Amino acid sequence: MKHNESTIFIFIASVIVGILISSTFSFDRKTTRVFLNAKQYQDAYNQKNKLQSEVSDLNQKYAELYGKIIQYREAGESSTEATRQINEELVKNQILLGSTDVQGQGIEIELNDYGEGSNYINRSEDVGHDTTIHDFDMYNIINELKLAGAEAISVNDVRIIDKSEIYCASEYFLINRIKLYAPFRVVAIGNKEKLYSYMTRDRSYLNTLELRGRGIITVSMTQSDNVKISAFSGNLKYNYVKEAEKK
Repeated sequence: MKHNESTIFIFIASVIVGILISSTFSFDRKTTRVFLNAKQYQDAYNQKNKLQSEVSDLNQKYAELYGKIIQYREAGESSTEATRQINEELVKNQILLGSTDVQGQGIEIELNDYGEGSNYINRSEDVGHDTTIHDFDMYNIINELKLAGAEAISVNDVRIIDKSEIYCASEYFLINRIKLYAPFRVVAIGNKEKLYSYMTRDRSYLNTLELRGRGIITVSMTQSDNVKISAFSGNLKYNYVKEAEKK
């Protein structure tokens, strides 16, 4: 609105200046001598000074208004850039908090066991005694994914965030207070090749699980150019944490 008002004022001022300036010149090539008495000369001289003063004032006003237009324009561009940076920071924080859906390259891991509640088709009674994937197993798998550079992780479509709890209740997991049953589909977003290489190395925790003979197997591990992870669906409210006072 201020920009429009300034533009209109400058246009009007320019028209006035043009009229005043043109009125001081004669475009008729024919020279006519006019004899003025002392009073007429003084009046004409005063009128000339008045017009010159008005033109000077209008030029000064024009310069001031033009300067303001430049300031408004720069302020507008600065405001747009500031808004863009704020929006980028907001999106980044939402990703870190897990409060928004995300997608990108990564890997998908499917795990199964012979524990109670498992629907693995080759279930056998002859496997080792401890045949269940426990919470410490999932902790180690998630930690290794983080060490490999995973930027977002989910288990059976449940987002893992800093407040996520992982509790094993024999036949199911409790993550974010949601019951999850085997098989477990673990999805991680990050450098797919690095994640895959790290999780399939000889001493990875997944290989350790297999070598223990506990009947826990990696059904599949695949790389993908585009995996999706849903937002955290619980309560992200912090009641006691607040910004520390600056000294």
